[in-house]
Formats: sequence, C-alpha cells, structure tokens
Amino acid sequence: MSRSSPGLGNLPMTFERKIRYGVEYAAFRFVALGFAMFPVETASALSGWLWRHIAPHFQRHRRALTHLRMAMPRRVIRGYVRQSTSAQTRQA
Repeated sequence: MSRSSPGLGNLPMTFERKIRYGVEYAAFRFVALGFAMFPVETASALSGWLWRHIAPHFQRHRRALTHLRMAMPRRVIRGYVRQSTSAQTRQA
C-alpha cells in the first residue's frame, strides 16, 4: 500500500514531492518565526504591506480581481474592493 498525499487523489508521494514539501514547510516555519518576534499589530501591518506589494505579481491575484469585477462591477476600483459607506448603501 503506497502512501498518498491528501488532496492529490491516488498520486504516490514521490521523493521529489517529499523534498519539495519539506522545503516549503521549513520556509513557512522560518517566516512564521520571523513574524512571531513582532507584536501582533506590527506583524499584521508588515504582512499587509508585503501582500499589497507582492500579490499583484501573481496570476492568482489577477484572476481574483477579474472575478470580483465580474461579480461586483460597481464596487471594484483600481484592483481593490472599495468599502461601502452607509450613504452609498442607502443610494443603491
């Protein structure tokens, strides 16, 4: 009986996949340790700043914005979802 990874159906856990997952886990733990050294507010602000600058370079971000524009065309401005105010909600 071969070991399968969760979410990948019946694909066997190859040596390359084990190495890749191990490296990804080590990188995640390294980043998590770095964020744990800061207070929660600072870590949250740093994480938000990083993702605002890193995420636009990924295809997944562009795809999500495309879907948001299709779902809510009046609420998406320059790639970010605008927060509605109570005055805007009453006008709608």
